[in-house]
Amino acid sequence: MSRVSQSPGDIVEFGVAIPFEDVDGPNVLIVQIGRNQKAITEAAAQESPTALVYSRQLPSTVWTEVAA
Repeated sequence: MSRVSQSPGDIVEFGVAIPFEDVDGPNVLIVQIGRNQKAITEAAAQESPTALVYSRQLPSTVWTEVAA
């Protein structure tokens, strides 16, 4: 059985993000992460009506909002 290796730049993580106001302005707290966008979208809906879905492409530490 052969395995297809993924380079870090091919891996996308999704996160449930809770928005809040910081002293510097709007911010989000990532409270759950995973690689399945559908599962994270469902988790965000259960977490809070204001929860958002964010994503990042590894190895980046920069999260961006996923369009609804």
